[in-house]
Amino acid sequence: MPGRTFVGVLMLLSATSSLDGQSRPEGRSRIPAFDSVVALIHDSTLEPASGRLDLDVQVMIWGPTALLPVPFLRLTHTPGRDIQAKLFAWWLHPASVPPDRLPSERRCSASGQNTPVCVAKVDSVGSVDWGELLAGIFASRACSLWLSGPLSVTADAGDLVVRVRETGNDRYEEYVCNAPRGASRPGARQAAQVMDVLEKAVAGNLTSVTPIDVAYQDPAHLEAGAQATVEAFAKQVELARGTELFDSPVVEVRNTPMLIFFSGKSNTIVVPWWETQSPEMRNVFRTFARASDAEGEKLFRAFFNGFLVAHEAAHWFQKHANRREPSLYANENQANRIAVAFWRTQPGGEQFLAHLEKLATNAAAALPDPTPAGRDPIEHFESNYQTLGQDPLKYGYYQFRFMADALRVRGQLDFATLIGKQPQ
Repeated sequence: MPGRTFVGVLMLLSATSSLDGQSRPEGRSRIPAFDSVVALIHDSTLEPASGRLDLDVQVMIWGPTALLPVPFLRLTHTPGRDIQAKLFAWWLHPASVPPDRLPSERRCSASGQNTPVCVAKVDSVGSVDWGELLAGIFASRACSLWLSGPLSVTADAGDLVVRVRETGNDRYEEYVCNAPRGASRPGARQAAQVMDVLEKAVAGNLTSVTPIDVAYQDPAHLEAGAQATVEAFAKQVELARGTELFDSPVVEVRNTPMLIFFSGKSNTIVVPWWETQSPEMRNVFRTFARASDAEGEKLFRAFFNGFLVAHEAAHWFQKHANRREPSLYANENQANRIAVAFWRTQPGGEQFLAHLEKLATNAAAALPDPTPAGRDPIEHFESNYQTLGQDPLKYGYYQFRFMADALRVRGQLDFATLIGKQPQ
């Protein structure tokens, strides 16, 4: 990191430190898991001694149910050298996924300790501008100082927790930006961007982990889980718009030829159940997955018990916010984009979306393109919607292609921007 850039971020740190906010005296964190992670990292031979450091910044993504790997970053600076970055994945111990699906090179606290955690070092982080990220971390401090109006805390939506030690100025502080995704308060956008960068880096190293669990045990558990997704979606809409939109739709679990849909008349979202699908439909999903019945089931659950629940909730939003698009494709495409942006606001969402992108891309590649030569795919889909809908393989090609398109550009999709009130 060039010296001028490092000086610039230190000036930003000094400026934000002069704000009239709340910082925490040096000592134990207000979030016990933070101390547990730091203890494991400092006890590791992978971490250098910090005796000559003049800046030590530690960043955690936190949620009370952090049972899947999420990022922990340490940025350090030694006089006369570039800034150094060490990225880790951490999770509460025990995790909610089988051990063989977690990083093999991990260190875990003893199970009897207070707030036991596990930590794994992330070796490959891709291309990250650590100076720009550090500036975003410091700018996110304003999010923790936004105390005007009634104090409102959103639980379990993913927080950015930052601890800064600046030895040159003998200064220490810890601050938390609560649920920055979808929030409009100062510093929230920068905090959300920091979370996106870190989650993407971690997700690239945890491709064997499906971040959000959609393997429901029975229809009752599916109904409860899908309803929780719907309520979380409605809450994010309320946060983005500053007011409640309409009663949340009610989830019903039953199989229909349409598989999953939103009914505006009854304000319900109907979600399908795999175990009672017909042999013909199971075969369709085997074709989508290009694999066994078990892989077809995983694809079915990931989309129809997970991602598409938010897609149908997006149709609920479009109806009650009077935000339907002018064409069928545009309406479906916007619902996909809103669903992607919603999952980005959820803990583990980036890993989930990276997993879905692979599934959708592979599913579309497994099917022949039904678009006639020389025709535009979107135009063909629009004008032949009813006919295509009678052939699940042809219809599935377009749907998986459209979802893959939205998933591919997820870094550009912000929920608050997509949902926020439009000028009249």
